[in-house]
Amino acid sequence: MQNRIKTLRKSLKLTQTEFAEKLGITIRGVQKWESGSVNIKPSSIKLICTTFNVNHSWLETGAGDMFIDNNNTNINSSLVSIPYYQDISINNAGELVYNKDTVKHLQISSDIININTNNNICLISAVGDAMHPVIDDGDLLVIDLDQKTFSNESIYVIYMNNTLLVKRIQKIPNAIILISDNAKYTPITISTDTFNNNNIIGKIIAIIKKFNKNNLV
Repeated sequence: MQNRIKTLRKSLKLTQTEFAEKLGITIRGVQKWESGSVNIKPSSIKLICTTFNVNHSWLETGAGDMFIDNNNTNINSSLVSIPYYQDISINNAGELVYNKDTVKHLQISSDIININTNNNICLISAVGDAMHPVIDDGDLLVIDLDQKTFSNESIYVIYMNNTLLVKRIQKIPNAIILISDNAKYTPITISTDTFNNNNIIGKIIAIIKKFNKNNLV
């Protein structure tokens, strides 16, 4: 598998450092994968597939195409249809409101993203470079709308001042810090008196890279 990871990285035109940054791991971890000095955990395989839209079967066995063809499935698993909201706003209850006439859907294997038809999941497009290198402009963000309780290690979609933000959340005494992965953006500190779980639209559970939106139906 180490050779396929190196092949994938080079096909994406990424250095080991850039590859590690997009996965949120250390460069040493990537080096160990590519050298074959460690066994790659199933969770790491899923992370690679989710982040780069990679065919799970190809990564594990070399079978099939490197990237997922969203018009068919080469993974023996059930497909989940995820709505993609293009035209969205927020109502007074802090819930996503969308134009039903513009909603499209992505069919994706539940092996790639650990979800089922009972999950309250949606897709939106990332805008801007505030979360680079983990999230880039135009990436598809898979959001679990039921996950409103935050942890310091995760990324959330947040509604503040009539604006949707994608940030990490750090809790400190009497305040919340909204953090961008891109260092050129200054962290935003908010009093806990003015921030609560109603400001959290949902947790980002996966990021789909290099996705052709023509495959949305």
